[in-house]
Amino acid sequence: IIYNDSNKSMYISQVLSNMFYQIESDNQIVGLSMSATFSSIKVIDNKINARIYNLHQTGFISIDPNSNTILSDTTLVSSFDIGVNTHTGDVYVTYNASFIRIYDISNTLISTITRTGTQCIVYNYNEKNIIISDSSNQLIEIDGTTKVVTNTVSLSGITTFLYYNQLNGRVYGFDGTFFSYYGGVVHYLPSISLTSLVN
Repeated sequence: IIYNDSNKSMYISQVLSNMFYQIESDNQIVGLSMSATFSSIKVIDNKINARIYNLHQTGFISIDPNSNTILSDTTLVSSFDIGVNTHTGDVYVTYNASFIRIYDISNTLISTITRTGTQCIVYNYNEKNIIISDSSNQLIEIDGTTKVVTNTVSLSGITTFLYYNQLNGRVYGFDGTFFSYYGGVVHYLPSISLTSLVN
């Protein structure tokens, strides 16, 4: 579920369905029918080209939120995550446990990077790079302008999520221990008791 600024609407993808829903500001619901039933993974809003992207198990679709039409339907194998470079509008997709595909704002494939076990994606707006985790316990850094891998760092385990904090310009993740990543360096955070957080 995401909120789109251009038409003041919420977008929701239904798991194991071929329906994608727009909830307008007056609470009217509009349904868009997809070409096939899929298991939705993630929905993102690309503010550079004003498109909504819905990643599902077998690829992703791009939608024009103003006309409520499907602009493209890209087929992939075993999609994992999708992210957007918020400076250029380039879209990054990890899939088939081995590839990173980069699409420009017109949804044209402009680069494919082969890496084993590619997983989570996040864009660091402050440093202008894409950060991707893999199943080899590594973080991969891709320059957002040149679209080439500029750094690879080792972690203690498989990363289960990545999150960008726009307030301090750092990427956060969890590989068994919480960490932050910035300036090409992983910084492990002090151990936190989940019990103490609750209490």
